[in-house]
Amino acid sequence: MSTLTLKELSAPTGEVIKIASGKTLDLNSQGTLILPTVPSAKMPSGSVLQVVQHHINSKLTVTSTTAKVIEVSLTTKMANSKILCMISASVGNFTTYTDDDLGLALGYKVGSSGSSSTDYSAVHGSPYSIEVVAGLGNFFGADTHGGGSNGDQYWVEEKSYSKLFTISAAASSVVYVSLWAAVGAGTYHIGGPQSGSGAGAETTITLMEVSP
Repeated sequence: MSTLTLKELSAPTGEVIKIASGKTLDLNSQGTLILPTVPSAKMPSGSVLQVVQHHINSKLTVTSTTAKVIEVSLTTKMANSKILCMISASVGNFTTYTDDDLGLALGYKVGSSGSSSTDYSAVHGSPYSIEVVAGLGNFFGADTHGGGSNGDQYWVEEKSYSKLFTISAAASSVVYVSLWAAVGAGTYHIGGPQSGSGAGAETTITLMEVSP
């Protein structure tokens, strides 16, 4: 076996370096293989550039108002990226029939967080007429609480949703994505049951930046 020591390999203009037919280039048995870091801009369309996640395990009580449930941010690696958002949130049941309306919606904001749902841009429409979240529409609308029998006050129902959307923002922009809950009249509990302690479910939001 011969050893060839080179500092750099170069092919003539218009040509590429190839391995001869029937031959093998062994990069594993000797030394260390150093792979290049591929810049985000050179990743194929549809590639996942980064993933961020945030979760909370406390109960949020929303009474006759609109409230931010959970939020997470990322700093974009490319301009006008796509964002895949996945959320999981639980809603507490009541022990008797309770006619309270609930709407859930997603929104995003570039540059800073906001205190009102109208500060955010919508990522979906308003397919349900029950309890539209101001400025954002809704992906879930309920006309009453779930449950309605003895023991349901200790139970939560998990709601999940995912949405792929495109943002209009330069690379290195900070993008905030949040889940909002609107209750027209009455009370809903997000992340925990109506009654009891030691029960509930984590509220989670996950973002993936996808190359455009």
